[in-house]
Amino acid sequence: MSEPASLRVWLAEPLSSEAKEQVERARTLPDVVAVRVMPDAHAGERVCNGCVIASTRLVYPMAVGSDIGCGFTAAALGVAADAFVGERGEAALRAISRAVPIIRHRGGHAPPADLDTSGLSDTALRKAAVKDGLAEHGTLGRGNHFIEIARGEDGRAWLMVHSGSRVLGQIVTARYLRRAGEAEALDTGEEAGRAYLNDVA
Repeated sequence: MSEPASLRVWLAEPLSSEAKEQVERARTLPDVVAVRVMPDAHAGERVCNGCVIASTRLVYPMAVGSDIGCGFTAAALGVAADAFVGERGEAALRAISRAVPIIRHRGGHAPPADLDTSGLSDTALRKAAVKDGLAEHGTLGRGNHFIEIARGEDGRAWLMVHSGSRVLGQIVTARYLRRAGEAEALDTGEEAGRAYLNDVA
């Protein structure tokens, strides 16, 4: 049996026993060469969330997860944070809540000009991108997704958003977990692995 993959950890508090087990399991997966545990790490369904798992050839859809493209962005708003104190701040949050649906748009949502589904690997994914993807395009999502207005160290207001791929990420992940089967991995040198990377992108 080969040695477990290298491990580096950046944590503010200890991992739960379940998360530790998931990290150790990831270190022994075929072709995994390194595992890095970030400060927000916590137990997931199969793999510890908040981990980076590096491999040379195999890709693990369960490790990527269904929130493909999940991340944060922040933008300075060009006004002082004090502009959002009290009633003005509450009004701004209500306006954001109306403008950015949580789950789905309620009709009348025009597709973005650059929506191009032709690169997806098959007809079923292209249909899902237009039908479900469009209904959720520009929505926030539940769970740990959020929009907030924050005060920067410079006193300016910042808009911070955390969201991900929404429904299409779930469809892509479920599809390729089925294709990976018990091996849980796809070989990027083969058609299925290349198709997965293409559809994730």
